[in-house]
Amino acid sequence: MLIYLRRFSFILFTVLGLSACTTSSVVHLYDGPALAKDVSTRITLPLDLEVIELDGRVISQGKQRFRSNAMTLVLPPGPHQLIVVYETLWDLDGDNHEVIRSQPMLFEFEARNGEQWSFDYKRPARIQQARTFAENSRIHLVSRTQKVSGFPLKAPDPLTFNEKKEVEPQAFPYLQQLQYWWQQATPYERKQFKEWINQPEKP
Repeated sequence: MLIYLRRFSFILFTVLGLSACTTSSVVHLYDGPALAKDVSTRITLPLDLEVIELDGRVISQGKQRFRSNAMTLVLPPGPHQLIVVYETLWDLDGDNHEVIRSQPMLFEFEARNGEQWSFDYKRPARIQQARTFAENSRIHLVSRTQKVSGFPLKAPDPLTFNEKKEVEPQAFPYLQQLQYWWQQATPYERKQFKEWINQPEKP
């Protein structure tokens, strides 16, 4: 009898846990108390998109991946920088699967009170379309009055610099590397770097 009770308890907690994952469709991406709809911005996040960073802060992937429907993201009004990726799991032959993931996409936008956003893009219907889309993602973040295009953040190959032919030693060897990586950086990365440089030095 005790064994059956343990099994029943395990099944019950498992079902409750799965129900919590599927019903938790609203996520607040900010610190502090919950904001009402008229004093916040809400973004509908489809199943095949994941938020990886908001305003320079890494976002947990746990709640985003264990879900069966779209998720609503709640943000306070003001300027925001949102980084998302496209990621899907495709069934190849029943036993094998392929995860297709795009490069991160940056969206810079001004959130307004009571504004509702959604992601606009042509969803791939077949695996080859998904592979092509991941290589050249065209995604827009739209509301009734605004439309923002995603900017791809393609990370440079760290071996590229070493593949260039050797140069003569210089008095400032690190200067050339700094200049090189600055040229490779995206506008978003340059902006973040400038903010880091301008931080006051700690004693």
